[in-house]
Amino acid sequence: MSQNGTETYNTPLAPALNSAWFSGICVYIAYVLMVATSAFSSLASMAEIWANSAAYAHGPIAIVMALSIILQTSSNRTAAPRPWPAALIAVCGASLILAGGRVFDIQIVEHFAFIALLIAGAALIFGAERARAWAGGFAFAFFCVPFGESAIPFLQAITTSLATIFLALSAVPFTSDGNIITTGVATFHVAPGCAGLGGVLMSLMVSTLFSLAAFSTWRQHALMLSAGITLALVANGLRVFAIIALAQNFGGDWQGLHDHAFMGWLFNGAAIALLVLFGARLSRPRAED
Repeated sequence: MSQNGTETYNTPLAPALNSAWFSGICVYIAYVLMVATSAFSSLASMAEIWANSAAYAHGPIAIVMALSIILQTSSNRTAAPRPWPAALIAVCGASLILAGGRVFDIQIVEHFAFIALLIAGAALIFGAERARAWAGGFAFAFFCVPFGESAIPFLQAITTSLATIFLALSAVPFTSDGNIITTGVATFHVAPGCAGLGGVLMSLMVSTLFSLAAFSTWRQHALMLSAGITLALVANGLRVFAIIALAQNFGGDWQGLHDHAFMGWLFNGAAIALLVLFGARLSRPRAED
């Protein structure tokens, strides 16, 4: 009996809720281990690409961010997880696609199917309500898949075009042929590794993360994603221009010409900073409301 005369009861709801979540998490961990074991070659090939390609080094970061988004939306657990049998269809479908990728040796299909299999398992075990709440984190998880190689020729062409525009504006004499730029000092080839795919993917990750955290309208999402892609492309074009301009002023043997990684981090870092500032400005009216 409480002091104001109202009876209070201690119900086992909270312990039961925590127990249900603990059981669900244990089952899901077992499921993940089973998938990782049965599809180990797919996971290993994806991890190998993360380790050996600068364009996809963000893969592990994407996983951590996706988990962070999911955990953030799980902070208020008001209902116990309920299995969603319909998600078994997605599990079977992802398994078939993964098997097909293996048979035809199409790694990108394997990798997408592997992540889809983990997501479908989460929906199966934790239920439709949780799956809807975690949709943002699920979508973000696909950033860990090494994709976008088919866009490299297009990115090379854009980078070359932007670099030549900046060179023309700065009055640096040059000639260009395809992805090759020649000045009076040296010849520069905008190779596939200089296409800026990694920068574009990183900008898309930051844009998506910002959108999920701060935006609620399609207009805001579209503006943020467009800004991310644009800033990444311009930053890479400026990087190539800077390398050529510095070589023009300091000579073709300038050691900074060979430190493309540093130049990439410098310009991509500036692009990300501008993107965050743009996102903060874009979200300000909503925050004031």
